[in-house]
Amino acid sequence: MELTHLSRSDCRSLLDFETHNKNYFEQYVPPRPSAYFKFDSLLEIIDNLLLEQHIGTCKMHVAYKDEKIIARMNLTNITDSTADLGYRICQTAVGKGYATKLVNQILELAQSDYGLTQINAHTTTNNPASIKVLEKSGFKHLHTKETSLTLNGKAIIFTYYNIKL
Repeated sequence: MELTHLSRSDCRSLLDFETHNKNYFEQYVPPRPSAYFKFDSLLEIIDNLLLEQHIGTCKMHVAYKDEKIIARMNLTNITDSTADLGYRICQTAVGKGYATKLVNQILELAQSDYGLTQINAHTTTNNPASIKVLEKSGFKHLHTKETSLTLNGKAIIFTYYNIKL
């Protein structure tokens, strides 16, 4: 299981990944726009991401296992050798160590291939698995912040991390 750069050819698999995990993801993060759940509009989203990747503001990756996408790992808001890490792991892959392995892979790429020196990340406090992955991967906790957003009837509290590479 290795990270590969997102490409147009991933659209069908990415649509399946987003569709099959929609309810699971929405327990922890706000819902994706409806465009993520239609092939043509998702292809347009991918094209826009690939354009951003080409100009250097992001690096988008997917990980396959048994010919299905099991994870997305993204570095976004790349500026001055710093980026934000975002990731999603499919529900069937949770608890198997894949997330930690893939976060470590993206950190290695960030340093060796992309010349980044600091990665920021955040998750919600109701997502202890994501917090555990970040901490196991060497991220340091910075602070938490309550927002005016709600998810499933509860206020969202974000917790922020970073790591120096």
